[in-house]
Amino acid sequence: MKIKLINLFAFLLLSYYGLAQGQFAGMPTKFSESEGVFIQELGDMLRKTKMVEVEKSASEFEALWGSGKFTPEHKQAMIQLCNVMLQKKYRPAPHFEKVVDMMIMAMTKRQLEAQPSLKLIETTRKVMANFQPIPAMAYVSNIFLYFKFNMLYTNGFYKLKVSKPGKMTFDWIGPDMSADTGAPKQAEQVSDKAFNDWEQEASAPGNQDVSVEKAQYQEVPVDMPQIQGPVILFEEVSLKFETGFDST
Repeated sequence: MKIKLINLFAFLLLSYYGLAQGQFAGMPTKFSESEGVFIQELGDMLRKTKMVEVEKSASEFEALWGSGKFTPEHKQAMIQLCNVMLQKKYRPAPHFEKVVDMMIMAMTKRQLEAQPSLKLIETTRKVMANFQPIPAMAYVSNIFLYFKFNMLYTNGFYKLKVSKPGKMTFDWIGPDMSADTGAPKQAEQVSDKAFNDWEQEASAPGNQDVSVEKAQYQEVPVDMPQIQGPVILFEEVSLKFETGFDST
């Protein structure tokens, strides 16, 4: 009985190992830095999934790669992103597939300009390097949601959308564990203190002859919450809430 249990355990272990090997079978250990070789290696990897939607994404991305919308700088950044994903053992589907779909949407429907699209690739690389797969793919899904539906957030009660498109770019704030050398970069945070004048000595109460001046608008610096991770920077946009409930 003991021998049979050991044999059963060994069989299950080998079966699991075989499935794991099958999941990553045919995946390169590192993509080539050559633009032409890279796009071929990426396409081959995605098509080995034998999934129709993944193969479609591979073909669309290959067409985008050769369309001239990606500059050489974009292509090198994309190669770096995909190599980071290989190092972190992201899978062809759904991980690589979703990142490819996000870039297709960014460059076709959204028509991102050169600088924002490059920042998107670089920010995504940092997300993949610093996050675990679940929050990393949540980031990709949220970006895709915005590109497709202008939606920034949704739950069972309301949706937050961008009603007037403007300018946008992407960035990473805080330490980057994927940085090659040097200490992690700490982005500047808002540090001005609000209401510093409260500490000044107040005038004594009572009737005083004080000249009345017309009130003027003045910005008051306020401490902002500490932000770390990927961010979208918007300019000249309008936001709106949509809800199916009474919002009065």
